[in-house]
Amino acid sequence: MALSRTGNHPVELRGPSHPDPEGIIQACLLEHMHHLRHIEWDPPMNSIPVTIPAPLLEALVSFNYELDIPSDFLGGVPQRLQTLDVRRARFPTTCPAPSTLTSLKLDAPQDRDAASTFTGLFALCPNLQSLRLSGLDVVFAALLPQGPAPPSLTTLELSSLDSDYDLSEHYFDWRTDNLVQVSLEQQSAAVAHLGRLLEGAHHLCILRDTYLEMAELTVRGPAGRTHTIKFEDEDEDVARTANMLLAVQSSLQRVTAVDLPITSLGTLLPVLAVLPKLRSLTLSVEPNISTADDSEVETHNFTWDGFDVLSRLPTLEEVSLDVFCPGEGDCPLSFEDARDLLVRIASLDVRTLPAISIKGFPEDVVSDLMLPEFDGVHAAQIDQMSDAIMGTAIASIRELLHAANENSITNRVPAEVLTACFLLLPFSGRLRVSHVCRSWRAAALCRPDVWTNISISYGMGNKAEVLRMALSRTGGRPVDLKIESIYPLPFAALEDILEPYWSQIRFLGWSPSRPSILWRLPAPHLKYLHCYNRDGLQIPPDFLGGRRGTLRVLYFGSSSLPPVCPALSTLVNLHIRDMKDTKDPASYRMLFVLCPQLESLSLCGLDDHVSRFLPEGPAPASLRELTLESVGSCDLRRPYAAWESGTLRLVALHMRYGPRPDFARFFRDAQVLSISCAGSNNELCLLTSEHPGEVFHSVRLCENYLPRLAGAVYAAKDVLRGVHTVRISATALDAFLPVLAVLDGLKSITIQVVARQRPRPFQTEEDSGPLPPSEYTFDWEPLFTFLPRLEHFVLCLETVTVQVLRPWYDPAHPAKADDLRGLLAGLNTHLTLLNVGDGLRVEFQGFSEDAVRLAVSSPLCLGRLFGAMSPIHSQCTNCVATGVREYAPSTHITDILNLLTDETSSILRDLVLDWSESNNILQMALSRTGNHPVVIRGSLGPDPEGVVAQCLQEHLSHIKRIRCIIKSNILPVSVAAPFLETISRVDYHLDLPVDFLGGKPARLGTLHLFTASFPATCPALSTVTNLTLDSPREEDHAATYAQLFDLCPNLRRLRLNDLQMGFAGLLPRGPAPSSLRTLELVSLDDGYDLTPHFLAWRTDQLRDVSLDHEAESLPQLEAFLDGALALDVCIEYDLYRAYFIARGAAGRTYSVTVADPAGDAVCAAEMVRGAKAGLRGVRTIQVPVSALAAFVPVLAELPALKKLGVFIKVRSRAAETDATHPFPWSALAVLQRAKEVFPGLEKIQLEV
Repeated sequence: MALSRTGNHPVELRGPSHPDPEGIIQACLLEHMHHLRHIEWDPPMNSIPVTIPAPLLEALVSFNYELDIPSDFLGGVPQRLQTLDVRRARFPTTCPAPSTLTSLKLDAPQDRDAASTFTGLFALCPNLQSLRLSGLDVVFAALLPQGPAPPSLTTLELSSLDSDYDLSEHYFDWRTDNLVQVSLEQQSAAVAHLGRLLEGAHHLCILRDTYLEMAELTVRGPAGRTHTIKFEDEDEDVARTANMLLAVQSSLQRVTAVDLPITSLGTLLPVLAVLPKLRSLTLSVEPNISTADDSEVETHNFTWDGFDVLSRLPTLEEVSLDVFCPGEGDCPLSFEDARDLLVRIASLDVRTLPAISIKGFPEDVVSDLMLPEFDGVHAAQIDQMSDAIMGTAIASIRELLHAANENSITNRVPAEVLTACFLLLPFSGRLRVSHVCRSWRAAALCRPDVWTNISISYGMGNKAEVLRMALSRTGGRPVDLKIESIYPLPFAALEDILEPYWSQIRFLGWSPSRPSILWRLPAPHLKYLHCYNRDGLQIPPDFLGGRRGTLRVLYFGSSSLPPVCPALSTLVNLHIRDMKDTKDPASYRMLFVLCPQLESLSLCGLDDHVSRFLPEGPAPASLRELTLESVGSCDLRRPYAAWESGTLRLVALHMRYGPRPDFARFFRDAQVLSISCAGSNNELCLLTSEHPGEVFHSVRLCENYLPRLAGAVYAAKDVLRGVHTVRISATALDAFLPVLAVLDGLKSITIQVVARQRPRPFQTEEDSGPLPPSEYTFDWEPLFTFLPRLEHFVLCLETVTVQVLRPWYDPAHPAKADDLRGLLAGLNTHLTLLNVGDGLRVEFQGFSEDAVRLAVSSPLCLGRLFGAMSPIHSQCTNCVATGVREYAPSTHITDILNLLTDETSSILRDLVLDWSESNNILQMALSRTGNHPVVIRGSLGPDPEGVVAQCLQEHLSHIKRIRCIIKSNILPVSVAAPFLETISRVDYHLDLPVDFLGGKPARLGTLHLFTASFPATCPALSTVTNLTLDSPREEDHAATYAQLFDLCPNLRRLRLNDLQMGFAGLLPRGPAPSSLRTLELVSLDDGYDLTPHFLAWRTDQLRDVSLDHEAESLPQLEAFLDGALALDVCIEYDLYRAYFIARGAAGRTYSVTVADPAGDAVCAAEMVRGAKAGLRGVRTIQVPVSALAAFVPVLAELPALKKLGVFIKVRSRAAETDATHPFPWSALAVLQRAKEVFPGLEKIQLEV
């Protein structure tokens, strides 16, 4: 819903992950990928259409997403993608889209195949500025890219948990002159290039993580350079770290400041002694925390040792003590701590020590402290001296910075060059660079062109001031303005800001929530106006001042047209999105009179009523492009016939359910004909034709019976004689074969075979494992049926091309070797019947080289296959035609085996090859369990070889839980399972035999089935306490549900999904088992009342009941709510339904969902009124504020009501509103007479 309302505005998509069983997320991303700008989300795997062009996408961040990047990633062209942060990725050999990446964050590859794709990383991403690789594996170190890294690289972050992996090798190989931020985190203490990493530092920080036994070195150098390395150091006194630093002391000769823990001062003193320029030392001081045996109160103790050694550092000028207590919440720093520290310092010979400063003590502790007098300087003079030193230092720094700026390269860049660079930045970037320094600000202000392209986006602070400032700097130049959001700026305030500059606007992209007064003002420079909101633009007669201007492109949602409007006379491109919402459709009779210069016209959302008022014609002679899109069964033939004058170059008709167009006119003089079918039953059809002079016609239809559509095209055969090329979906071949047979000039046929996804098994909430992988299949039968018929119309045919296409929604699953084997086997059977002449070429496209190599046992295989057809040239190729994506070759396990010795290879070969599938891993694991109880979680792959079935047959006797989806045909239903407690999901239909699980009661407690047939008796079901079941699909199966309660006498929880009204009489009649505590019934059938089942099955133990149905009337609602003490009313306006939650004694909770067709809560209120006898004991009720008015008369009739709760929530999500407080406070007016209406009411609670 949200994406459908964004028009073509850039969208930032953020949020948590959600399951997508119906493919809604996939469909939304496919439709809106072209205007997504930022994705920070964890969508379901394979839901991002990575091959779809995304010209606005700048960032893709998904922490749990594994991305297999194809060569045509994001359309296969460089666009705007700058940030890619995903869990893992595989890279192709070539791919233009990553060339714009500046920030890349990935987890390290987990296998050799994935690691091998990282070799060309720097070639794919030549503009990288930031690179982070986490969890690197030393096994794959050689497969990482070789240096040098791109010169643009400024930030590098690497981490590894391998104990023998030295990451400094990569740093040394990849370092560049611009590398500023470096972070290496490793377990290995061997750092071969530590000296290079620390070279040139002027600040050194040494830390140690006692818990992880890790040391951390951080150095800061010129130009903001910061390098950090973490490594293992088991020595508490960091002796290993000290030795490492002494070994590279030549790299530390410029260090002037050091930070370290005071506990490490003694060990690191030799390091400090060899630093000739050391001037400043910061010591962090932490106490020892302890807890008494008989108390949980923490106490701390400072030792204040280690200061004596400071006198051995003669170059040291200042020491800073940073005192920190980890337990400040329970044992903060005290007056005694500060006093003891001063006493300790006073005992030293301060004449041999540098200046000492102390940080960390609270102000209230220091305020009462008496400073001791030192022999060197009086304590009272310390503040005065500090202020003098700081004043001198600041003045010196100011002079140095001024000199640095004067000599800076950027300060000498001409202003013209700077502004040319600024123009390449987005608007937010131009705002930032204008605040860098005075020279850059002066350059930005001296050229108005920098401010003539303005974008007010989401998240931008103080939108009013930013917009006013930018417009004031335009200097009267034409302005391009795009407004994505003005919230919280009031609508009138925005109009006040824009009005003085309205005459400068050239491009305006804005979707206001209501018509603006600005539409009536003259806009002499306005050329492009995009206003998609349905109510945002209502065109008045004095539109844009009522005069002819420069407006050329107009996009809007819906509006009536005035009788006269000079401003529209210059339009060349008009796009209207929702014609059906037009208030005065008759005004469109004058469309061509108002817009005589139209070149492109798009009318979407046409219905039967509006279409009757379209112009009769003729269309303007300038019209070249026409798009008509209908809703429902609107007839688009009349406007197309009236407006077609021979000048149209592009015609697109979207008329799914309307009458078919006149194909004889539509396809006249066609040379290329395309027939594409999609949908589960091929009901969505797209017919496209190409004509001489670059003329293109397309019509999109919905046809449930393809032969009928083919017959309509066949009727136009006389105008199809010139067609020489046909592209057609394989599923449409049989229906359109008569059409192909009459194409006398046909020379080339392209047949497209698209993979289809098998239905994914349903996964319950109890299943903790990941979703099973998607499975795809190719239907070759239409192709096999068609090819032998070529001889009937092959007189002129030269080429037959079969394109094997992977699904657009899952490009990571190309055609495999098994698919090719199935194709070759079928061709071997069917093509021997073909008798054709010389010169026919049959070509197969879309199989990768690996698939061909694995499927074809020898180079002569294809020759033998086509040996009986010598005139036909067969070819399985990896080349790519239009619309076919290229598959990169994959790396095979044999590459690993080749690296092993012959002896090792002979031992491991069977292990690696046989256990490469999850089913084989299951077989291996079960074979090692002995007779111990087993729990199976996760997902099971397809079982064509019967591996899983055999495993279950052999080991079901000691399996305890099956927490994965399992096919009914592989479950050994009659094998005894004495330990089995849980079966999470069985797909699809399961016929339960009398001897189910050995025919004896055992331990089975939880059973989740899709649909089932039950026997008259089944001892194994007598122990089931938790049963989830879908409604039967056939009457024979439904008849077996009647004895369900007899088969499961110990049921505690029962859930029945998708119940169908036609089988209501076949469900158990009751009573239910006395043990039943939870009952959940769900139905999507309109009018199906589930309360009779509840009343028939109700028991004294029943505590939780949920009835989810679409009934508009519940005669027995009173009995359902009887005994309630509290009632919650919820209204789902978007779904036109309401639900009641009744809570009674002993923790009883009953909920029921009902239909609310009017969506105004009146129907729900009347239902409650009819059940008021069952609510006589209700003391508390909660209703939403939007339904309060409807429920007040009903609530007044509840005698025991003491407390009323009102839930207040903003229903509107509009980004633009005039209201300062967009809450529906006015709805509370009905409570003004609360005491009078509800005499027994004691409390009203408002929950906002």
